[in-house]
Amino acid sequence: PQPPKGQYPFTGKLRCAGCGKNYRRKVTATGPTWICPTYNTLGKAVCPSKRIPENTLMTVAAEVLGLDTFDPDVFLGEITEVRVENGNRLIFLHTNGKESVKRWQDRSRRQSWTEEKKKAARKAKSSK
Repeated sequence: PQPPKGQYPFTGKLRCAGCGKNYRRKVTATGPTWICPTYNTLGKAVCPSKRIPENTLMTVAAEVLGLDTFDPDVFLGEITEVRVENGNRLIFLHTNGKESVKRWQDRSRRQSWTEEKKKAARKAKSSK
C-alpha cells in the first residue's frame, strides 16, 4: 500500500516514546530527518527525543525486514508502528505481533561536512 500523495512511508508510523506524538518529516541542510513535534517546538527540556536522518531510518528498517534496500511497500505491509525511544532505540511492531528492537548510530559531525560546507568555512575563515 503506497502512502497518499504528499505522505512518506514513515508518516504516522514513528511514535515518540517520550510524549506519544507522531514524528514529522523535516528537511534540513543535511537532508530530510524525522523529528518529534514536541521536541521541535518546545525543546528538549519538554521532550528529550532525537531527530533521526531519513536515510538512517531507511537503512535500519531494511535491516529489520531482511532487505538489501528499503522497500516502502514491504515496510507499510509489515510494520504497524515504530516506537522511538531514548538511547537511539527503535522498536518495530510487526503486523504479525512480533517486535524487533534496533539501535541506530548518530551521524558523526565529520560526515555532515559536505564539500560545499568545507569550502564555505575555508572562505569565511580566510576573510577574517
